[in-house]
Amino acid sequence: MRYLIAVCLIAGCYKPSTESCYYGCATQGQPCPSGLECVAGNMCATPGETCDMTGGDGGIDSSTDAPGTACGDGIATMGEVCFGTPITINAPGNPSFGQLADRDGDGSLDLIYLDQSNYRFHLNNAGVLSTTASAGPPTFDATTMLTANLNGNAGVELIHTNPFQVDGFTALANMQHTQLFSYPLSQFAPARAMAFGKITGSPIGALAISHEFQLVIYRFDSPQTITQRDVVPIDSAVDVAVGLLNTDAFEDVILATTNGVVVFLASSLNLGSPSQWGPLTTVDDVEVGDFDNDNRRDIAFISVATGTLGILKGRPDDTFEPAITQQITDLGSPLAVADLNRDGRSDVIAIQLGLSPSVLIARGKSDGSLDTPIKIPLNARASHLSVRGDFNGDQVPDIVVTDNAGRKLVVIPSNP
Repeated sequence: MRYLIAVCLIAGCYKPSTESCYYGCATQGQPCPSGLECVAGNMCATPGETCDMTGGDGGIDSSTDAPGTACGDGIATMGEVCFGTPITINAPGNPSFGQLADRDGDGSLDLIYLDQSNYRFHLNNAGVLSTTASAGPPTFDATTMLTANLNGNAGVELIHTNPFQVDGFTALANMQHTQLFSYPLSQFAPARAMAFGKITGSPIGALAISHEFQLVIYRFDSPQTITQRDVVPIDSAVDVAVGLLNTDAFEDVILATTNGVVVFLASSLNLGSPSQWGPLTTVDDVEVGDFDNDNRRDIAFISVATGTLGILKGRPDDTFEPAITQQITDLGSPLAVADLNRDGRSDVIAIQLGLSPSVLIARGKSDGSLDTPIKIPLNARASHLSVRGDFNGDQVPDIVVTDNAGRKLVVIPSNP
């Protein structure tokens, strides 16, 4: 079965009750009548017409698809995105931090995750994942994990925290299955989250690790040479993200804390002073995106306790507007951001728990807010969510859900 996020209401399509047309097809906020969809010129038509400014396929359909193809046949047109049948991978242990990355350097993205004692991977062979997990080196109950290219070779390195070294972390060269280095440090509490990016003037990048009361930035001058750049006291951080919030060349650090969203605008030398935004309550996850396509970065956040999904819209002066929020029942803590329908606006991907778990997709709107989330039913209870890789080569990110308790991972491939 395919799930089509579209501007129609026929079998196989998902459409919010207040959906309006995109790309000039209809007056903003004015939906087509029930049973109709919009076409160019602010008109509504029967299904079978596409919705874009030219009345054609908008350059999103594959070259073999004729303009005017009906949505509902599993083909994405402008402002739409399809998802193929979810792929369920059973894990040998309790998996965590599932994500897509090029482990073997062949240019295709493999499924990588941790279990209780090892990191494991399923190789991608022409869009088909191996069903048997291969084991990498021991990771010893790592508390968090990410992938990054540290040595310039094909493939990526896996970086995970070392709970027995408290603050320490280890980088593994995935192609060789060998340890690049281990960096222990014992004066901090165990890591809660980490992110990697061009935070300071490092030729490779820098690693941001958030602990309960400290944020630590490690600069990579070479794959095995690290300079500790900053140790900053913080107010009980829960999550950390990295993204370019202003016009300089250095990515910035965003923290989810028990007292709102905290932003550090980094320079080539340091993190700068923190600023606090959003509701002064516990924020569980943060991500950076451009939700209205105004070329200024915004921040998405969630608060599980209050069931809040929110956007902090970026201003030209590097500050943020008051939060635009919506309430969601049984909202879970995983959060991701990607442009799933290729309309130039970032979309938010989240998880709804409860009796009927679902992946939630809230599309970015031109005013910087989010559409009412569309649900894709999920036969899993997500403990981690990643939308950072293109598994099937269609240039649209795919969704990876990790179900730790259920011992499985679910890959939801985009399929326009």
